[in-house]
Amino acid sequence: LIGSPGSGKGTYGALLASRFLGASFLNVGDLLRESALKNENLKEIMVSGTLVDDNYVNDAVLKHITDIVTNRGNKTSQSNVKPNKENNDKNDKPLVILDGFPRNQSQASLLSEWPSSTRPSLAVHID
Repeated sequence: LIGSPGSGKGTYGALLASRFLGASFLNVGDLLRESALKNENLKEIMVSGTLVDDNYVNDAVLKHITDIVTNRGNKTSQSNVKPNKENNDKNDKPLVILDGFPRNQSQASLLSEWPSSTRPSLAVHID
């Protein structure tokens, strides 16, 4: 999901994931804040208000999605809504709704380097 801050990406993404699609929901801001608890350098970058490096964000999101795909969505964290397996059993691979990624053209261009099993297949803009 892409859109301006406050457009409802997090609200609608979590709702779609948990109630209708049986998907995992990944809020990238939450993922980075969770990572910053274990990484002092990342914490300093985020506290300063500087944007986190695109390659770091890409690697963190790709690792998390790979974990979800590998575990068929069974592994959850604070940044995921527990998947509804009943709605997702018909899919060959787990569904993942991303909130906050990609946030710019540089991050979007990195998606082409992801393994095909982890590449997004749809983008929805919430205005």
